[in-house]
Amino acid sequence: MAETPADPPEPEAASRVIIVAPFGADMAVLKRIVAAHDLRPVTAPGECGPLEERLAASWDILVLTAEACRPRILSCVAARLLDLPVWSAPPVVMLSETEIAGRKAAGLLREARPDLPVAILIRPCDEVEIASALSVARQSRVGQLRVRDLLEDRERAVEHSGFLYHELSHRVSNLFAMIKALAGQTLRHTPDPGTFLGAFNDRMDALAGIYGAMRADDWETTELDAIVRGAVLPLLADTEAINRFTADGPPVRLVADVVTSLGLALHELGNNSRKHGALSVAQGRVSVTWSRSAGGDGLDMRWQEAGGPEVHPPTREGFGTTVIRSALKGEGASVDLDYRAEGVVCRFRIPRRFLS
Repeated sequence: MAETPADPPEPEAASRVIIVAPFGADMAVLKRIVAAHDLRPVTAPGECGPLEERLAASWDILVLTAEACRPRILSCVAARLLDLPVWSAPPVVMLSETEIAGRKAAGLLREARPDLPVAILIRPCDEVEIASALSVARQSRVGQLRVRDLLEDRERAVEHSGFLYHELSHRVSNLFAMIKALAGQTLRHTPDPGTFLGAFNDRMDALAGIYGAMRADDWETTELDAIVRGAVLPLLADTEAINRFTADGPPVRLVADVVTSLGLALHELGNNSRKHGALSVAQGRVSVTWSRSAGGDGLDMRWQEAGGPEVHPPTREGFGTTVIRSALKGEGASVDLDYRAEGVVCRFRIPRRFLS
């Protein structure tokens, strides 16, 4: 037999019930009935002052006895209804002496809120009738609270869309500035048109991979693993060298401010390795690892090459090296590029402020 699906949870239980009953005996009976059905009774005597205090807080259902349906009390309730948000019209259970009197009292309240749910019970009424009316009122209130939740979700979505639009505009401006700078610096260091085109296209591919990783997340923070792979793997596509590159470390997210510069530095390391370093020969390999700093104040990241040709420090610093050394700036940040004979090692010290 198929299981019956569970009912969705009721927002905040919709359980706070204000009871307005001038007579003590009525109040005692109504309190007992309300409490017996997992609702929270809040008592209010038939006077405007105390009732206004109760209505100033949140409530879900209002119970009025016939004696409470006086013009002053109804006006007090109507005034409060006018102040409630559009989604909120807490149901009313009204115990009236006659149908006519009940409809008249309900009409006064609906002048303030035409959509107000009002259940009119004609006295004498028993506990079953009152409990049934409370149950219906509660379900009505639950529906209102769900509408509230949907409206709040929509408002948050609109705010987030606005943020994304602003962030996208900012990032597009930065992207064009970055492309302009990369084009100028690449041309300066590789004046030959053919060489320039290859180097510039490689850097554009790296940018595309980095921005793809950012877009796949939320533009605010990005997984470090995605940054590493997005920057390096496009260089190794369709080559066996892709099997000799590894990236390993705990899940870490970096803030957007550092993603592009770090990604481009990793791209330059990968490009140098593909052309001259470990990834240029069959037995060479590259590993990128990262871990939280011992003191917990940042992240240590390491690019390690092994099995490649003997490394000789460059006689001059090219644009790629400049990109690598300037990847991280500011207090606590550092990049240490070491041209060891057995393989290039690059250590990045990423401060806590760059971590999400």
